[in-house]
Amino acid sequence: MFGQRARGYLPPFVFLACLCLSAAAAPAQDQGEDPARVPTRIVLTWSGDPSTTQAVTWRTEEEVPDPRAQIALLAGDPKSVESATPVMATSQQIITEGSATAWYHSVTFQGLKPKTDYCYRVGSDSAWSE
Repeated sequence: MFGQRARGYLPPFVFLACLCLSAAAAPAQDQGEDPARVPTRIVLTWSGDPSTTQAVTWRTEEEVPDPRAQIALLAGDPKSVESATPVMATSQQIITEGSATAWYHSVTFQGLKPKTDYCYRVGSDSAWSE
């Protein structure tokens, strides 16, 4: 019976490797961020000329202070925010039939240059998107 493996048997090192990989694949989050204020469901669309505007909406579970987006030309480190232009968001609270609440935020970037790469992030000082 050499060369045959029992079905359903998972060698311990394979199990440990899978466990480590699944833990490494979990989304990163700063220890100081409140999960209810982390932007989720980020959606890009347009509200005008698609060559010069970009609209962004996102959701948080709780109200956040000063929700906004930041946009900058994509050059060098996309996480660098020194040259980013802030745009204040409008926010709306949504209450579902089950009494769950969420906050939806939206901004529109205007005056963008056609055929130009940009980087952006959304959120507030309590939590930012990646």
